Amino acid sequence: MDRAFRILQKGCMPMCPPAKRDWSLVNEFTMEANNQQIVWPPANWKKMTPDQKLMAHEYVAIFLERVDSTNFPTLSRRALLDKYNFMSLEAEGKPTVEEGEAEKMDSKIRYYNFNYLKAIVNGEVQETRVAEGIVRGLELADR
Repeated sequence: MDRAFRILQKGCMPMCPPAKRDWSLVNEFTMEANNQQIVWPPANWKKMTPDQKLMAHEYVAIFLERVDSTNFPTLSRRALLDKYNFMSLEAEGKPTVEEGEAEKMDSKIRYYNFNYLKAIVNGEVQETRVAEGIVRGLELADR
């Protein structure tokens, strides 16, 4: 289903994060915002520890979130990482700070939506009214 694939490509936060990218296939590039630059993916990222990769992901997520604003992001840590999931690095660590139950549930829902869309794209789920309804609902949530 092409529509499910498009949602996975760009995400539709806060309902579904974008899919991860394979950064080993990408040459380094520079992003600039608010008179600051960042090179992505980081040099020698494959040699980083899982925690260093997580810290790099957090840094680039904050950098990207601040493109439209110079204020510090107001999203929770988990929501911020989910929103910029496409910037995560292979074998990245997980945040260790415990969040509230509502935040954990929100994150689980995002990843259930993500995994369901992935199953649709991979042909593991038949195109039923339920699948169509979920795709349509996610498309509408992204407007």
